[in-house]
Amino acid sequence: MISRSLIALLLSAGTMWAQAQPSVAPGDAVITIEGVCSAPPPAAGSCTTVVTREELEKLAAALAAEGQVIPSNARRNLAEAYANLLTFESAAKKAGIEGDPQYQQLLRWQYLRTLSAIYRRDLEHKYAAPTQHDIDEYYRQNPSKFTQIKLQRIMIPRKDSSAAVQADYEKRALEAANQARERMVKGEDADQVQKETYKALGSSQLPPAADIGLRTKMSLPPAEGDEVFSLDPGAVSKVERQEYNYVIYRVVSKQLLPEESVKQEISVDLSKQRVESALKAVTSSAHSQFNEQYFAPEPKPRTQSAPSPATPPPAPEKQLPARPPK
Repeated sequence: MISRSLIALLLSAGTMWAQAQPSVAPGDAVITIEGVCSAPPPAAGSCTTVVTREELEKLAAALAAEGQVIPSNARRNLAEAYANLLTFESAAKKAGIEGDPQYQQLLRWQYLRTLSAIYRRDLEHKYAAPTQHDIDEYYRQNPSKFTQIKLQRIMIPRKDSSAAVQADYEKRALEAANQARERMVKGEDADQVQKETYKALGSSQLPPAADIGLRTKMSLPPAEGDEVFSLDPGAVSKVERQEYNYVIYRVVSKQLLPEESVKQEISVDLSKQRVESALKAVTSSAHSQFNEQYFAPEPKPRTQSAPSPATPPPAPEKQLPARPPK
């Protein structure tokens, strides 16, 4: 098998097998391996394997995804790897590896993996170009995906290293965040509100700029994105609790991007959805059952507590020597 690193090199290069020198005909040899027999040698001591340009390019076409470019240096890498594999193939056959049961099992595994990969590639090719009607419908049904909003954001730290009691500081920070939101709703300047809130809390941190520019829904945490993108320009979100901060958003403006500018993004998304749907249809059409008795996790060995050290027997009483009779 060609190594994964080589396949990655071939697939990462551009859009079609670069043309070889026009002086090299399809039937001309591009690899000649002396000492390796592709067939029984016609004469004793004569053993040569020849790979033509056509054969090598067919191999490259099978390895590379359709529409990929393989530059000349990658062609050479492929040729050298192929020559080495053909050499090892000859040695392995002489050693009888083809009859090894382990070889047969690995061959079956690689066959299944390769067949599945080619099937997925065919699906990707099939669904690569959604129709204009499909793109129009997707754009119409998913306006929030293609909307940009200009946001202002106030971030109030929930904790501060200079605070003596963190729980008290967090409680005051939440109260300050609610007050800051009320001021934002009234239309006060976001930077000024944030600056004064930090000062009132005695926070040791510097307040970030409130204007965070244009954002898409995907650039915000999911729960925040759903709320913020449902707001009209001028509206203010509720106080959002993040891991380290209380956050308040104000929507300055909203803009739906033109369909033409997101057409490629829609096409890729539709293609991906349809491929995944087709793959799911295949897997859901079959139901696998597994012998749970066989696949159950092995029971952990029971740890035996170390026996407590035995109590040593009492030391024998020291016998005093008998007194001699008077």
